[in-house]
Amino acid sequence: MKKYLTALVLLLCVVIYACHKEKANESSPDSKSGDGITFNLRDAKNFLKQTTDLKANAITQPGDSGNVGSKGTILWKKARIYKRSNNLEVVEVPIAFNKKQVPLFNERRDSVKTPPDITSVEAAFTRLLIYQDVNSKVINKELVTYIPDKETVTKLNGDISNNWIDKLQSQFSGYLYYQAWNHQPLHLVRVKNGIKTANYRLSSNGGSGGPQLSVQSTLKTNEIECDLYSTPTYTFDCVVNTETGEFRCTQTSSGSIDYLYCYDNSNPLDPNPNPPPTDPGNGGGYVPSITDNDVNLSFWQTNSLPEINPSKFASCFNDNKQASSYTMTLYVKQPIPGDKSSWVSIAPYSSYMQAALGQGIIWMTPNSGWFNSGHTFVGFTKNNTDGTNVTQVIGFWPSPQSPTVVSRGSSQDDSNFPYTVSYTITVTQSQFNAGLNAVIYDGYNPSLPNLSNVNFVLLNVPSSGYTEYNDTDAALHWFAAAGTTISSPSHDNFTHTAGELGETIRAMSGAVTTAGYAPQGKGACN
Repeated sequence: MKKYLTALVLLLCVVIYACHKEKANESSPDSKSGDGITFNLRDAKNFLKQTTDLKANAITQPGDSGNVGSKGTILWKKARIYKRSNNLEVVEVPIAFNKKQVPLFNERRDSVKTPPDITSVEAAFTRLLIYQDVNSKVINKELVTYIPDKETVTKLNGDISNNWIDKLQSQFSGYLYYQAWNHQPLHLVRVKNGIKTANYRLSSNGGSGGPQLSVQSTLKTNEIECDLYSTPTYTFDCVVNTETGEFRCTQTSSGSIDYLYCYDNSNPLDPNPNPPPTDPGNGGGYVPSITDNDVNLSFWQTNSLPEINPSKFASCFNDNKQASSYTMTLYVKQPIPGDKSSWVSIAPYSSYMQAALGQGIIWMTPNSGWFNSGHTFVGFTKNNTDGTNVTQVIGFWPSPQSPTVVSRGSSQDDSNFPYTVSYTITVTQSQFNAGLNAVIYDGYNPSLPNLSNVNFVLLNVPSSGYTEYNDTDAALHWFAAAGTTISSPSHDNFTHTAGELGETIRAMSGAVTTAGYAPQGKGACN
């Protein structure tokens, strides 16, 4: 009897231990949906499985021309789920890569007291953000790296892990560095004493060295300044403890990357309405007034993106998989967010900055003035029954071979292009194909390689004999071909503009009014 009692007690202890062990492995309360949040960890994991090479908790991250690919471990047990005030539901989860690359930002206008050093790099860490728009149910992902100032490292004894996008410690000052999944820089947010004080759009495509430059807008009081300079960068090899989430890193190299910093308010995760302090001494130069006649005689500042054959992009939808639904999304990047203006003036000699940053279609006038007319483009998505999807994002552009306001039209891949507002419709397969056929007709003529069937005409110029057909006209035409007509008021000498259309969409039911980036398209297929 004593033996049976002993065995029973041992069995009970094992059961109790197993229960404790299971509870210890459960997610923390913060990792569960609540407060009306519908997005959860399961949704986030399913999204990653569809868009990345996710195997268990290990994931392979692609590199770009300046980075090597790396493998990461996602620490789901330490995830948090929360809601941002701009209708985004966010899963923020630590991710530890076997290679760690951290730039030491020190933007001049942020007045950092003590320049960051290697201690800031050692304390820095990266998290994966997977977020869903409440209205459209569109899901995106980004990486954010927390980079503390040197003083913050001292105050918090090198541990800044208690900071989250929605809960920053008052002792934390530093930068939040946002990247796309392939390492491309997106945004840089300055934080001072737990408060976000400035938001910059980043590009690493600028030239090496060179003077500090600025881009300015003459409309409203929205002054935009840009800086181009070299930023120290450190690279580490890391070993990750998948149980504790701790990782040890050894520095392997150091160098620098040229970044172009421009104030920009299109970061959906950290909207910031106030521009950083300006520096009158840095100059932006005189911005000449622009007349209607100047616009009529303008030349396009090319963005160096290649023209595409849209028929090869459309062929990617023939993936031999059963479709569950088809959608089309109209994306609009207004020249001035929330304003119906047809264009916005920018300072001379700085147009390449906005072109490189994808701020719209940039034009030069005969008197060396510059203006941005924004951009409208369309996303096509086929959702399959097996959970996969195929997406292409295409826009109508002038041709670099004849870059005037009346030029040969061309198609470009607008993957990851920023937008101010967007509107998504669900269509039938036949409507979807009709929209694609309209894109193909506008952007490519098979009998004349690299020539389109239609001209890009920025605006109505009666003396030229051409009727307007710009990027906004083309996008609306593609939607109409798929059975959906959207009416937008004319403005100035334009029939349709990104500014007016943006305000039209903003007032429509179901529109997404949170600025963001279009998804990555699949590219060309044979």
